Amino acid sequence: MTMQADQQGTSASETTTTSAAPSITLKRGLILAAVGLGLWLAFGEGKEDGAGVIRGAKVKRGNVEITVVERGNLSAKNAASIRSEIEGRTTILSMVAEGTYVEEGDIVCELDMTEELNRIIEQEIQVQTAEAAFTKAGQLLEIQQLNNESEIAQAKTQVTLAGIDLKKYIEGDYPQQQKNVEEDITLGESELKQAEGQLHWSKQLHEKGFLTSMELERDELSFKRADLSLTQRRRAAELLKLFEHPRQKVQVDEDLAEAHRELKRVEKEASAELVDYQVELKTREVQLDLERLQYAKLQDQIAKGILRAPSSGMVVYGREEGHRYGRGEPVQVGADVRERQEIISIPSPGAMVAEMSLHESVLSQVSKGLPCRITVDAAPGLEFTGSIAAVSPLPDQNAWFANPNLRLFKTEVQIDEPTLDDAQAQSALRELRPGMSCSIEVFVERVTDALYVPLQCVFHKGGANVCFVRTGSGYEQRTVETGPHNTQIVVVTAGLEEGEVVLMSPPPGALTADGDEVPDVSPVPRFGDGAGPSKGGGRANPGAGAASSTSPTSGESHATEPAGEGHPRTAAGEGASKGSSQRGGRPGGGRPAGQGAGRSAGSGG
Repeated sequence: MTMQADQQGTSASETTTTSAAPSITLKRGLILAAVGLGLWLAFGEGKEDGAGVIRGAKVKRGNVEITVVERGNLSAKNAASIRSEIEGRTTILSMVAEGTYVEEGDIVCELDMTEELNRIIEQEIQVQTAEAAFTKAGQLLEIQQLNNESEIAQAKTQVTLAGIDLKKYIEGDYPQQQKNVEEDITLGESELKQAEGQLHWSKQLHEKGFLTSMELERDELSFKRADLSLTQRRRAAELLKLFEHPRQKVQVDEDLAEAHRELKRVEKEASAELVDYQVELKTREVQLDLERLQYAKLQDQIAKGILRAPSSGMVVYGREEGHRYGRGEPVQVGADVRERQEIISIPSPGAMVAEMSLHESVLSQVSKGLPCRITVDAAPGLEFTGSIAAVSPLPDQNAWFANPNLRLFKTEVQIDEPTLDDAQAQSALRELRPGMSCSIEVFVERVTDALYVPLQCVFHKGGANVCFVRTGSGYEQRTVETGPHNTQIVVVTAGLEEGEVVLMSPPPGALTADGDEVPDVSPVPRFGDGAGPSKGGGRANPGAGAASSTSPTSGESHATEPAGEGHPRTAAGEGASKGSSQRGGRPGGGRPAGQGAGRSAGSGG
């Protein structure tokens, strides 16, 4: 930001560029201003009047532009990344020299594959063993299938035989037994009838004396024997019907049922044994597939030990992230690399982005789409335009190693393509390389037609911002409302008028009740806290001032001119006040130029 600042009694001119974070509180700025003012008094050309009061600066009106300036690095917009795909860690055996231009398919790196070569020999043996086990399991399964078929066939034969036995008994044996019993009864009846007739004739002959008593008794015995035999045969027929036949029927039925049960048992046992052999075969098959997959994986790992360029371009070595002091050293031959670690990148020529790290204090002011101006150290005198492409939502953990209290957010800036008529810029852009240092100026806010005074003219007293305005007889304390600020000037939204002169040092005893000039160390709100909106629009919180580029001048005129493509840049008016070092900021005016949000101007992105 370019502005005019005037001090009474000075005539020399200066141009100072500063950048500061919007989170610098007014109190801290005032303390720095007091220290700087002491140096200015010791080495500058400030004058005191007879009362010992430092002459002040005029309240001026002009356009104020708030910017954030950060150091960063260039990075390729589109880059082919070559990473280690070897599991675990491995060692780099050879690499092409960084900066070498390679063609697609060229070998750019070789990794140590000794361990994988040893493992693949052992794995080949494991594959052969698994193949033999799989073949054996298949043959055992076939044998079990044949055994099962034989046992099931035998069980089915027993079922068939039991069915035949049942049918034979019902349709053959039992009817035959019934017939035999009936025939025995008929024969017994005939024998009994014959014995009865013989006995009757014997009795008649005995009565007539033709037979002896012994012969009669013999015939009587024969009759009793025939009668007893008939009774036994009838009893046998009854036993066959009541007991023998039901028993035999149950037995043959049970034999058939048992044959069926045996068939089912054999079938289930065969199925269970078959499942065991099938599971064994499946297990051996899976083991064989795993061994083959591992063998193929080792072959693939060995093949990936040779890294080739996926596209043509310049070789850039990768760097280890998460180093204690920021980005690590580039990888080199003999270094151990982990899986998925970037070894080499091949950026596309001409397409570049700028990367920087923003302090958390300015994060709320920088958003996507804000215009930027980029100057590259390797291309002095050239300026490139761009815009904020992305701001990380989380802080960079790499910065925590160096300072646990430091919170930096990675930010990417898209660099615009130069116009066709700017041949010099187009040529310079093609020559840019990743990793080159650059300075990035982000245009945050523009306040038009604003009143502003030097930062050291505003003091904190009693919870309010005050200025000491010169009057004809001395000075007048006046409460002011402030807006955006940087390390040199602050916008005043109320309490002052254009052309008034405000003291750059508090009168003796003005800030303390007892006359001791001790700065107030109570909590101080930021510039613009509670202030109304700044003139000319701008961001929603004009009090959260960002770093800016300023050029205080003693003249009253204030003009603007474009900076880059559509980025406003102020041009200083006529004349400048003395008492400031070059690019070091006004003494007492805050931090040196190039610093932003608590980080050194030389810090990388």
